[in-house]
Amino acid sequence: MVSKVVSVRDEMGIHARPAAKLTRIASQCNSKITLIANGKEIDPRAVLDLMSASIKYMDKIQIVCDGITEKEDLEKLIQFFETM
Repeated sequence: MVSKVVSVRDEMGIHARPAAKLTRIASQCNSKITLIANGKEIDPRAVLDLMSASIKYMDKIQIVCDGITEKEDLEKLIQFFETM
């Protein structure tokens, strides 16, 4: 299991467009992925879970990946948050 804490850099937080993109990226990963934000565990493969989590600008999110490709999957997700 690997994890990393990142910040949301989009001033609008995670709204429909970034939620859909994050869901696409997470769905291509082979690891079990969990995001932890505002005390909630979120499945990034479920766009409605992401949008209902009310993740705002500069909120801290812990990305947790567990599986055979966990390191590669974590890097993909970190890249998403760094460029959003």
